[in-house]
Amino acid sequence: MGKRRKSKTISGAHADAALVAELSIRDITQTWWSALVRAVVIAVATLWIYWPALHGGWLWDDDTYVTDNRLLHSLSGLGTLWFQPGAFRDWYPLEETALWLEWHLWGLDTLGYHLVNVVLHLANALLVWRLLNRLGLRLAWVGGLLFAIHPVQVESVAWISELKNTLSQLFILLAMTDWLDADARSNPRAAWRALLFFTLAVLCKLSVVMFPCIILLHAWWKRGRLAPADFKASAPFFAVALLSGLVTTAAGVWGRQFSHLAPHFLPPDGVWGRVALAGLASAFYVSKAILPVQLLPVYPLWHIHPSSVLTWLPWLGFATVIAWCWHQRRGWGRAALFGLGFFFINLLPCPGFLPAPNMGYAWVMDHFLYLPLLGLIALVMAAAERVSNALSPSTRRAAGAVAVIVLVALAIESRSYARLYRDSRTLWTYTLAHNPSAWPGHNNLGKILQTSGRPDEAIIQYRQALAIEPDYPEAHYNLGLALQQVGHLPDAMEEYERALQLKGDYAKARNDLGNALLQAGRAPEAIDNYRQALQLNPGFAEAHNDLGSAYQRQGQIPEALVEFETALRLDPEDAQAHFNRALILQQTARLPEAIAEYRQALALKPDDAPARQNLDVALRLAGETPDVVNAGTAATPPNDAQSHYNQGLLLQRSGQLTAAEEQYQQALQLNPDDEKAHYNLGTALAQSGQFPAATKEFQEVVRLAPNSIQARNNLAVMLAKTGRISDAVEQLKAAQQIDPANAEIARNLAKLESLQASGATSP
Repeated sequence: MGKRRKSKTISGAHADAALVAELSIRDITQTWWSALVRAVVIAVATLWIYWPALHGGWLWDDDTYVTDNRLLHSLSGLGTLWFQPGAFRDWYPLEETALWLEWHLWGLDTLGYHLVNVVLHLANALLVWRLLNRLGLRLAWVGGLLFAIHPVQVESVAWISELKNTLSQLFILLAMTDWLDADARSNPRAAWRALLFFTLAVLCKLSVVMFPCIILLHAWWKRGRLAPADFKASAPFFAVALLSGLVTTAAGVWGRQFSHLAPHFLPPDGVWGRVALAGLASAFYVSKAILPVQLLPVYPLWHIHPSSVLTWLPWLGFATVIAWCWHQRRGWGRAALFGLGFFFINLLPCPGFLPAPNMGYAWVMDHFLYLPLLGLIALVMAAAERVSNALSPSTRRAAGAVAVIVLVALAIESRSYARLYRDSRTLWTYTLAHNPSAWPGHNNLGKILQTSGRPDEAIIQYRQALAIEPDYPEAHYNLGLALQQVGHLPDAMEEYERALQLKGDYAKARNDLGNALLQAGRAPEAIDNYRQALQLNPGFAEAHNDLGSAYQRQGQIPEALVEFETALRLDPEDAQAHFNRALILQQTARLPEAIAEYRQALALKPDDAPARQNLDVALRLAGETPDVVNAGTAATPPNDAQSHYNQGLLLQRSGQLTAAEEQYQQALQLNPDDEKAHYNLGTALAQSGQFPAATKEFQEVVRLAPNSIQARNNLAVMLAKTGRISDAVEQLKAAQQIDPANAEIARNLAKLESLQASGATSP
């Protein structure tokens, strides 16, 4: 009997163990499914919010960071991003490597860039959930959801260039989670992983350098004190933070970023002014975290009055709250100080103690909240949990319903705001409707109008920007481009000069001043400006191309060819440089190479009609059959003045003067004020001995471009050949006033004055 009882007891123990195992599996399965459903909710909410922005275009400085950033376009550029700090605006090599990869995957298709940002944001929301769960918060999932849907996050996610935010946050959240494991279990491997992730984070964005302070704050929150071991454990993180800061500063990045700011837009002078600004900015960020409405890419600048008592109210409020929490530090106050400390420590690089690039137009920007917001979310979740525990079940359900309504309202507000990021016109029109003093908005809207072929409207926007901020170099530069586009060359040159007065190293302004001078017929001055632009930026492919065009116009063919080849070495995808090099190769009878260059230009820009037509001519001159791709394109479009001009240029260079004259005349019928067509028609007529007709053409060039020395010289030659020596001398004297050092003009003038003195009627 005893044995049977014993057997029965053992059997019962097995049954209990099986039941426990079954219950454990069931609990694990239920927990797994619950976690999956919650993760899907966060994912669906995130995708729903950012769906309107997924096909959004390039915004604001996306051109600087991506589309115009030549370092992203080649393998050598990737090496430069890593090993030449200061070669680009920021030294964030890991973030720039991600953009490099994206450029080679997506090119100019913005969908891929937006998807990466949204996926990273979703991953960050899930990591926030995981982190808050490790901190022991029962509402950790709600915290992750709140992070995903909060409206202030839209700027960081919908703006392609803010990849630095979403990517750095991924690594810093991984570092935080690993540090919690290292601290809880004395796990050295987790500590090393945390250091690695922190290093990766600072290689994406420098503002995460406050993490070592968070390590100390966590130690104080957990144990109520700081021990020498805590400082020792955090020392490697402080070393990484210090080293990254030194590299950034030594690279001159700060100076490069702030060179465009007017002095009076930097933080107020004096310690007190900057402290006052920091308090106001911090209060603003707290307000937007709590009530995220009326969000803007550019907020109005405030006036800082350190002598006013009202200016110091934010600091008084913060001091009161912190003192109250400190008084309660043996209870809930310590957790509150941890959450507030996380928020303010991570906000420290942003409020105004140090200058930042945005301070030229706004003291605050939403994307600075992307990491600090986590501290307030943790604080709200902890407070909600504490309040929930004190409520009755029915009241708790009512509070839960209110919370759901708030979350839905936040998601709707975020989606509504994300919709504005679908294109630049929508974003800046909205911004200016709520902040008419946002001069970057006027400038950016002007660029959109100018790109869409509405330069007159763009000029209005640029002038509005300059009425608000007269010392804005980019607006002066853009205004110059628009004025040049509508033919107001003197005004355009004034704007370029003003931009250069404000920003002496503005290579683009220097280069386009050269373009305006070349268009005005002042080729030597244009060449000088191109050379200055290249001294400022030796890797400026566009300036090499423009300098080559100036040399070509001056007849300096070898020098022009060198510049075009340099431009193509720097930017092999420059279709215009391929086209320009092809023209020179064709002019020098190197037809096979010219044909190859035309084909390369068309591969990069298939709708380039002049390149198609010129390729057809080159093939015919080489005795070859035109490409199938060019079939039907040999005939010059009847209403395209530029195509007629290009055709005339090629015909003239191949010796077909009569046909060239016909093309120039058709170009001038469509565009009577094309001084280049008048000039080349005059040259063709002179080559064929039609001196009176050539004289009329050069007279037109002088009328359109009074400062064109070459046109006046050619006009003088034609006048002399038709027996008008006195008129020829007047033209050369006028040219000499423009350029007293021009040796050719001096020689010709001396010859004609000698003939005039001898009474000769022709040279």
